[in-house]
Amino acid sequence: MLSHERFTSLGSRWCDGTLIDLAGLRNCLEEMLMRRLRRLLAMLLVTPGLACSTTTAPTPAPTASDAAVAAPSPGPPAPVVPRAFLWGMVITQTGSCVAEATVEVVRGQRAGEKLLQSTPCGAWDYGGGFTFTDLTAGSEMTLRATASGWSTAEKTFIPQSGPQSAVFLVLSPS
Repeated sequence: MLSHERFTSLGSRWCDGTLIDLAGLRNCLEEMLMRRLRRLLAMLLVTPGLACSTTTAPTPAPTASDAAVAAPSPGPPAPVVPRAFLWGMVITQTGSCVAEATVEVVRGQRAGEKLLQSTPCGAWDYGGGFTFTDLTAGSEMTLRATASGWSTAEKTFIPQSGPQSAVFLVLSPS
């Protein structure tokens, strides 16, 4: 008896447990597929709830007690609150970045949050600095900038949606 590998190398294949030549492979596969489709169709027709139905149950007419239980009509949609961001830098009077400066929100939205300024940065190259994202537009916030060896600066801003201007907190050597 020849092995499966030997018949395969001679141009024969096994299909559904039967050794066939390559010409019969397509017929064998089609027959296997048709058997599986017939089984699936039979299961759908016999199993309740799985087959599609063309009849629908009649909808009962609403009663007075149904009206008392009915859910209230939805109110107007919640207003969309515009979002904003605030980007800025802690700089010297000449526009240089103050290294290792910390910016803290001392009042308003996000009070207590602190960010460390990323460097390098500079007022003229728009790189680095700090960014507060996902803010509520029109809601005031007061920022305080501090750095070792420098004065402290505090400013109040109102973030707006749309085009932004950079926020500069200017420190002097202490």
